[in-house]
Amino acid sequence: MIAGMTELEASLLSIAIEAPTALLVTRVLLRAGRRTAVLAALVATGSTLASHPFAWEAALALVRHMSWWLMAAIVEAGVALAEAVAYAVLARLRPSAALLVSVAANAASFAAGILF
Repeated sequence: MIAGMTELEASLLSIAIEAPTALLVTRVLLRAGRRTAVLAALVATGSTLASHPFAWEAALALVRHMSWWLMAAIVEAGVALAEAVAYAVLARLRPSAALLVSVAANAASFAAGILF
């Protein structure tokens, strides 16, 4: 358990936050079409499902060797970069746009995790 949540709870919260965030950022900030925005939300769901178990295990391993905040920064940065690749390839976003969507979605998810 990290931050009072089980892995399943954290994963479900991440998906619930990241998918709509990706959709909104893609549609509103990037002014992409509906299809691209929905695709970004689907990529958010899939990439979170794929990356979350690895991020969880990395967090558990790293937190024993450094502060919680440093561990969180390292894990979140790694996840944001990996998921940006998924947005670029699967949603066909420009690399800079993919990174924006990924960082926004992961920041929103991280903030929700801290609050809950």
